[in-house]
Amino acid sequence: MSSAAITITIAGISIKFIIKNTALTARIRNRYAGWMTKGLKPLITLMCTTTRKTGPGRSSLPKVTLAGPNRGHCMRSDFDCCWDQGQGTITLRGSVYSFDACLRVLLSTLLPWHDGLLIHASAVAAANGCGYVFAGTSGSGKTTIARLLHTASVLNDELCVVRTDRKRQVTVTGTPFWGEMRQGPAHSEPFRLVVLYFPKK
Repeated sequence: MSSAAITITIAGISIKFIIKNTALTARIRNRYAGWMTKGLKPLITLMCTTTRKTGPGRSSLPKVTLAGPNRGHCMRSDFDCCWDQGQGTITLRGSVYSFDACLRVLLSTLLPWHDGLLIHASAVAAANGCGYVFAGTSGSGKTTIARLLHTASVLNDELCVVRTDRKRQVTVTGTPFWGEMRQGPAHSEPFRLVVLYFPKK
């Protein structure tokens, strides 16, 4: 069986996946259509294998072990991922949901080493290139605010990346991990963060 190579880049973090499962490859290509890139050097290249083994369910919390910026291990009931010096492996249930969960944990783990954070927030971008972030717990109104701001582009209603760039400017970038709004267009470019709000319902 031939392998497919897919590189996904979110907020400047590129991860390359080598996948043998053709059905999973097709679902990932469809799910991450606006986030796949070519020609960028990946931060990590991961060999991906699938298993039918079942666990206690998708709700279990992941366990993460780090040994510096270039070595780590994260696992949950439906995935097991480890990497060292830019190379690694993932074993996951043959589901795009398991892949999603693993990628979210990977980003959360890698971003702090690269001046960034994956935060629970909605984010919008105005026509002038300025970004606005609304961070809060579930039910605080993040998605509602994003929907009401008709003059702005919604970057995401659930998870976004806040990161400091090389010029020490704080930026916000959308992610493919949407909440109630399900999914919107891919906004992979960074926007200058102007204000971080904490709405209270």
